[in-house]
Amino acid sequence: MYQVLYDINKQEYQYLNSDIIVPIILLTIIIGTLLITIDNYKSKKKRSVYRGIILIIFLGYLFKNFSMLNLYEYQRLNTLKLEVNKSHEIVGSIKNFIPLSPNHKQLCSFDVNGVKFQFSPGLRTGALTFTSYPLKNGQNVRIKYIYDDNWKMNLILKFEIFDK
Repeated sequence: MYQVLYDINKQEYQYLNSDIIVPIILLTIIIGTLLITIDNYKSKKKRSVYRGIILIIFLGYLFKNFSMLNLYEYQRLNTLKLEVNKSHEIVGSIKNFIPLSPNHKQLCSFDVNGVKFQFSPGLRTGALTFTSYPLKNGQNVRIKYIYDDNWKMNLILKFEIFDK
């Protein structure tokens, strides 16, 4: 019997996760800076107004980058959910297993019947990026995957492990 470790169709996107905290903080600072800049404009403090405008532009740039990163991850997850019906399925045992290094510089990778898989918590693929289940060579698995041209790798959409 197979135990499901990851299924992209069961994953819900978390709107309030750690990735969205930075854009919320930046937006709050931008609004505060805007209010202070307006107050300084009314008080005719030109130098403070110029500093405020420059700070708003800089923070706006950071806000755009962090927001787009989060939006990209959300779109990627939903796109992969739609592509599950185009996915390939492979059943076999894990070979050439390399665990994720403690500093996350070395990706976790393994082969199943000659098909290479790799993942890491740092990747924003929209598919499986990390599992706390201890993987090892010789474990029987069933994997639904799709090859992604952008990442140049197989993305795991469903990961099941044979449980005795």
